[in-house]
Amino acid sequence: MNHVAANDFEHKKIVVPSPVSARSSMLLQIMPIRSCNLRCKHCFITNQHKKIKDIMSLPLFKKSLDITLEFSKHLPLSALEFDVMGGEIHTLPDDYFAEMAKYACDRTIQHAIEAVETGGYTDRPLEDVAINFMSNYINVSPEKLDMFLEAHDYFEAQWAKVDKAISSQITARFFLHSSWEPDTNRFYKDKVFDQWAANFKRMSDRGARIGLCVTGTRGTIATPVEDLFDMAINKIGAAEVAFDYFGEHGEGKINDELVPDYDATIEWLTKFVQVGKSAGEKAGKSDFVVPHMTPGATLEQMHSRPLSQVTVDYDGTVALESVSAADKQFFKEDVFNIASGTPEDVISRLIKDTQRGINGDFRQMMSLGCLDCRHVEYCQGGYRHYVGRFTEPGQCAGFKQLLDRFM
Repeated sequence: MNHVAANDFEHKKIVVPSPVSARSSMLLQIMPIRSCNLRCKHCFITNQHKKIKDIMSLPLFKKSLDITLEFSKHLPLSALEFDVMGGEIHTLPDDYFAEMAKYACDRTIQHAIEAVETGGYTDRPLEDVAINFMSNYINVSPEKLDMFLEAHDYFEAQWAKVDKAISSQITARFFLHSSWEPDTNRFYKDKVFDQWAANFKRMSDRGARIGLCVTGTRGTIATPVEDLFDMAINKIGAAEVAFDYFGEHGEGKINDELVPDYDATIEWLTKFVQVGKSAGEKAGKSDFVVPHMTPGATLEQMHSRPLSQVTVDYDGTVALESVSAADKQFFKEDVFNIASGTPEDVISRLIKDTQRGINGDFRQMMSLGCLDCRHVEYCQGGYRHYVGRFTEPGQCAGFKQLLDRFM
């Protein structure tokens, strides 16, 4: 495989001040396509932006993955999550999807192997690597579902070939991932829930590892937690359920009626974790995963703010944020392009901008507003960036009130 080697340029270790250092994960997202077959109200991409039909070229996809994985070696990571997402990736051409999936699997596995063989890229060993193929799985033909399954099976087969002396030291997993929330009415109004659930059940019955991300809209918070886990485990066969906050970007920015009540959210999340911890055991699923409520890692595992977030858009535009960067990438604000410049130049820029961002997070954590909430030791900056949504005292969205219940 052709990719950037660590010795191609000066290795610069990113300095992470404490308590930020507790955030040890990286979220890498590549969006080869923006267009989608749905128009969900909570989506991080606006309906206007979904009209773009362009697709990231395969060489650019490979370059983006190579460079960002190389960049990740400069961070003291214990976990790396790589999301292939859109838009809607099941609308990609079949030959494109197949080659993209194979390369994504091969490079992710290679990265995990090298992390063990080299003794770790930094002084913190990489312990967990996950790759997620994120789709809505609605109006997907059986043939397309087979392509997702083939990608999953390919990853599992390749990882099974890895020497046990290596694979025993690092966890590598492949998920077929989707989101769920009822406010868009896409499931119930359009009466496609049964089809959506059947698609997932078919894949889980074939041995695929299913991940479900629950978006925290008003309708989600009004859904009984027990019903949610019954659906996730028994109807679609999920191996993981995660919670994602409803963000202020894309379509979500203009749909204030979806914003949940703060106190209701705290109560719901408390039950979400309590019920979720026992739901897998009751269903006999020993590998069932829910966010673990432990200090320092809690919000990180609930899709809060990892140590580093890199999103590469279909045209190569890079933003050091998660999918909330979609608007910035569309308007070319505070972004740069991975297609221009040498890999060394791009990685140097990623290092410099990430270091600046980490330093900024540290300063922000020490600000009066954050200390007022007294949650610094828990969320390391966390979701106090919910500006405009939760603004009352104590509503820093670091959710200290929630975290305190599990201390």
